[in-house]
Amino acid sequence: MLQFAERQLAHLPMQVKGYQVVQQPSLLSPMAGVSDALEFAGAFTQNDQEIHQRQAALQLAGTSRVLIVTMSGFEPFESDAITAWAKVVRSFQLRDKS
Repeated sequence: MLQFAERQLAHLPMQVKGYQVVQQPSLLSPMAGVSDALEFAGAFTQNDQEIHQRQAALQLAGTSRVLIVTMSGFEPFESDAITAWAKVVRSFQLRDKS
């Protein structure tokens, strides 16, 4: 999944005006029900407004499905926001199908 994300991020500047990778994809700690997980961050301009994003890509175990969790804001994220983001991502739990 890491190679897939790196390829996608390499193409984003051609698709999204002014897209910049702020944090290269990095693997996240294992989570229940998730076979692969990674996180990355970027910034781009939309309607003359700078947008900052942190994203986690979580591949659901036993499937080819990927859940993307995104946090967006108009200013770069400071340490408090990054800490809150990490707590949200770590708290992710799949619902039991039964």
